[in-house]
Amino acid sequence: LFRSFDDGSEKYMEYGFNWCQAVNKLKQLQEAVLAKNDLSEVFYKVEMPLIEVLAAMEYEGITVNYETLEILGKQLSEELGLLEIKIHEYAESEFNINSPSQLGEILFETLKLPAGKKTTRGYSTSVDVLNKIKDLHPIVNEVLRYRTLAKLNSTYVEGLKPLIGVDKKVRAHFQQTVTATGRISCTEPNLQNIPIRQELGRQLRKAFVSGNDNFTLIGADYSQIELRVLAHLSGDENLIKAFNNGEDIHRLTAAKVLGVDYDKVTNEERNKAKVVNFGVTYGMSGFGLSEELKITRKEAENYIKEYFNKYIDVKIYMDSQVESCKKLGYSTTITGRKRVIHEIN
Repeated sequence: LFRSFDDGSEKYMEYGFNWCQAVNKLKQLQEAVLAKNDLSEVFYKVEMPLIEVLAAMEYEGITVNYETLEILGKQLSEELGLLEIKIHEYAESEFNINSPSQLGEILFETLKLPAGKKTTRGYSTSVDVLNKIKDLHPIVNEVLRYRTLAKLNSTYVEGLKPLIGVDKKVRAHFQQTVTATGRISCTEPNLQNIPIRQELGRQLRKAFVSGNDNFTLIGADYSQIELRVLAHLSGDENLIKAFNNGEDIHRLTAAKVLGVDYDKVTNEERNKAKVVNFGVTYGMSGFGLSEELKITRKEAENYIKEYFNKYIDVKIYMDSQVESCKKLGYSTTITGRKRVIHEIN
């Protein structure tokens, strides 16, 4: 519409001037709303500077080795074909593995595996449902692997190819206003979600390269960032002391909660404490913890109780945040971002 007036006429100039006036007035209105809601700092000190960073990331892009992608695609196709044969052999019939209704009939009617509640759409074959019955029949693990590989192939091999530019780069979209928490969202392709635990996922990551010898591609991760932030916000002396002394926080939690010497904590006990450290601080219930650790609900509830007994300031902080949110309808981050949680009450 704006370009249609681009004839150098007075009408065009007037239209452009009015447009700028409208934007300027809108800016003033929005600034007033930001100030009223105590959001000016997070807007100007976090969001606005981040725009330039994300724009630079999108402009630069990341180089993809097409040959590596092709090789991986062939491997995935071959393995998917073998898995399909194996699944059909277990089922003793051919069916569409990608169809939840057909898969549900095979698992829960033909093979008589325990199912969740049946709806008008049929049986649920979600990951959660399949994980609960994966030890009851070998077909379930094969289906789970099939889904993982099929997603890898469709999203990151076949899905990635059309997005590679003439300069051999992909330029994902990084968005800062999609998630309610303010976490960065990445689309077309989602580079944040490439699996690393499976060997094929690690091979896929090798397709992303630095581009030339002048650059090096590195991977970096925070060490237990959530727990460090929790230590700071809650002021819990035990957590703060552990981090300042460079202790293994999961081993320490196991020692405190289980009442054993720090040096005598087993790897299994440490792994359980790790689940507790991250799970409980995100509101995991006794039921959720029992499912995760494969222990009784009573044991899980005792674990949580002991955890909060040892980290009392964490419990006080978390309870205070819930109470505050119930009154205000939102929670506030350390930078001043507000997370509205309508369901709190």
